[in-house]
Amino acid sequence: QRQMCIRDRDKNIHIEYSNDEQKQITFNGSDYMPLFYNNKEHIIFIRTVKENGINRNYERKKLMIVSIEDLTERTITETKPFKDGNYQSNEIFNIGTPTISIDKESIYFTTEKWVTGDELVKVNIENGKWEELFSTNHFEYILNGNHKGQFLIARSEIRDKGRATYYMLVNEEGDIKKEFENKTSADEFLKVIKNAH
Repeated sequence: QRQMCIRDRDKNIHIEYSNDEQKQITFNGSDYMPLFYNNKEHIIFIRTVKENGINRNYERKKLMIVSIEDLTERTITETKPFKDGNYQSNEIFNIGTPTISIDKESIYFTTEKWVTGDELVKVNIENGKWEELFSTNHFEYILNGNHKGQFLIARSEIRDKGRATYYMLVNEEGDIKKEFENKTSADEFLKVIKNAH
């Protein structure tokens, strides 16, 4: 098995092999954030689609998958099952931190939903079915150790001191397992569990 890594260059996805060989995988000029999938036989990536509307030109996002073998592509998802608070649109304008689930069946990412923040969603890679999990502005998915399958999240909430960003560890149901004093203690916790394996 040759070593290979993926790069997005000139907004296309390329594979670089350990023997300096390269292979271009997408040719759209609008692709980024590639992730290997299915024993490195496929790559999941984000595609930017430029829309020229009557009143405005804008960009939306699609989550795509491509076969490394024969370069066939398909869309995993390109619309939200809800309209967001800012644009009243079910188009996807942002796909944050796409992360493949431990069971390899779904992909997690944040996308716009609320006026004040994003929603963490889970989208099935095969059928594109969405599951809304909870609101968060940023998340880190924990892949191993005692907290495997949980999320370290940053969420904007209104509490007794007004609106602020709070850091917590939650499960997929959104139940809070642990709260952190601030970003520094959340980062420390993450460092410790990442080094534990």
